Amino acid sequence: SYEDLKGFNPNLAQHTIELDPNTKPVRQKQRPVNPHMEPLMRKELDKLIESAIIFPIKHSSWVANLVPVRKKSGEIRLCVDFRDLNRASLKDHYPLPSMEQILQVVAGSERFSLLDGYSGFNQIMVKEEDQFKTAFTTKWGTYAYKKMPFGLSNTGAKFQRAMDMAFKGLINKIVLVYLDDITVFSKNAADHLFHLRQVFQRCRKFGVSLNPKKCIFLAHEGKLLGHIVSKEGLEIDSRKG
Repeated sequence: SYEDLKGFNPNLAQHTIELDPNTKPVRQKQRPVNPHMEPLMRKELDKLIESAIIFPIKHSSWVANLVPVRKKSGEIRLCVDFRDLNRASLKDHYPLPSMEQILQVVAGSERFSLLDGYSGFNQIMVKEEDQFKTAFTTKWGTYAYKKMPFGLSNTGAKFQRAMDMAFKGLINKIVLVYLDDITVFSKNAADHLFHLRQVFQRCRKFGVSLNPKKCIFLAHEGKLLGHIVSKEGLEIDSRKG
């Protein structure tokens, strides 16, 4: 749950929002939302407040709109229309790993553990002096993010850089990381337990939270980046829904 989300060690990573100095702040006018969604929105807002992901803010030169998106489960995800802020943001060009290279490295391994970073981007703090830039408006007031939100420019680059730093020295040897997908791979079961211990030690050291419901341990094969990886190699996952 959000309450279990401790977050990355701020010495490892904090998200900064650097803006083009020629850009003027934008305050979006509050847009109406479906009144039937308001109870669900309020419930989700309360969760985010209690988990210290967002906080109420009185004054901000940047204000965006909240956009509720209904999930298949019937619950909603709260997104923010950061288009104006994203246009003004200087771009971070830190690269994501090559999917092809990841698949080639892990293919042929005997054992796999597929770990999922819990609520990935929300694990990284937004630098305090930049938090006001993430402000968004609702009928209950204006809020801003303490932790890195989805939909904000450069969050993928920041998250990948942080993960690469957290697992430095282990990547391509026993673990591969693509955003919040962490793959531990080994030639045999005994080695794999040792490799898992090394990865968990890094998670504890740097505050990387995992979602146990989505983690798979000690598998002979697994789904990774749209493929099935196993000792035999690679095949495209034809079972994708």
